[in-house]
Amino acid sequence: MIVSNNTRVLLFSFLVGFSVNLSAHEGHSNTQAVKACQNKVVSTECSYALGDKLYKGSCRSIASKTMCVRSEPIEFLPMETELLLRSEDREKKL
Repeated sequence: MIVSNNTRVLLFSFLVGFSVNLSAHEGHSNTQAVKACQNKVVSTECSYALGDKLYKGSCRSIASKTMCVRSEPIEFLPMETELLLRSEDREKKL
């Protein structure tokens, strides 16, 4: 069966667009943003660290969850702070 290039391009575009749309609606991949707003009301200031980056913003209600939405520039933490935050996380899990 011979398929024209136009048909292939349209089919490819549809499949790529569909897969991007699905991944955009999977939910938030980072639980730290949700944890930062546990027991907080909407519009409260919040922050959370991921590795050597500190994210600051405010709690927002998105898809029936309250999560921290960044509204300030990302701050890069010094190595000592990153290690301290990791050790605190380990202690909380124990």
